Amino acid sequence: MQDLTVQYKNEAVKEENRPVELYDFYLGSQNSCDTQTFYFCTDNRRIYFWNLDGVLQYYQSLRIKRSAIPASNQLEIEAVSGEFDNVDRLWSNWLNSVDLRGKRVVIRKVFLDLLNDQTHAKVMFDGIINAVSELTEVSVKIECKSKLKSLAVETGRMQQLYCNYIFGDEFCQLDVSTTRINGQTVDAGSTTVAVIDAARTEANDWWNDGIIQFSSVTMQIVKTF
Repeated sequence: MQDLTVQYKNEAVKEENRPVELYDFYLGSQNSCDTQTFYFCTDNRRIYFWNLDGVLQYYQSLRIKRSAIPASNQLEIEAVSGEFDNVDRLWSNWLNSVDLRGKRVVIRKVFLDLLNDQTHAKVMFDGIINAVSELTEVSVKIECKSKLKSLAVETGRMQQLYCNYIFGDEFCQLDVSTTRINGQTVDAGSTTVAVIDAARTEANDWWNDGIIQFSSVTMQIVKTF
């Protein structure tokens, strides 16, 4: 649970305050801010505030509308959708040059009267872009999902979001050329249940839940007596 400063809590309960949301889009490194990290805010003027690495940045004003960020006692998957201004074609340029799926998005809430300290901020959402549902000349709609999965699963099992990439394509991290062997035949002792191939060097259980694809098959009939 995030620890909020006393000043933030006091500001949040005031009858009148000036909340603003900050959006950090990580299109480069997903763990730290770099030249491919972009900063936006929902105010009508740009805001000078600290990014998540503790460096002061200008958050550019952008028209943003988003859905509510759900939460539950069971820590179910959080999801949020947003509509962003695209009149300057910024999102169009991104979509032409970057695959936005899986890119990190962080939404924080600050108050205009508490911009003097980086601790006066609340992280409302930290997740990834799941899909771009609509793109027009004036706006873009994106869907984001939290990196956390529901904890109502069997203990000890690792959970991850469904991968949208095609196995072995340019966005997949696996180089299929390193696992391909042409003209290879299976070893003696193979059966319809187990394929024995001494040429394979992967550790045990490497291919669990995987798919074996035969591009061609040569059949040999052996006469026995």
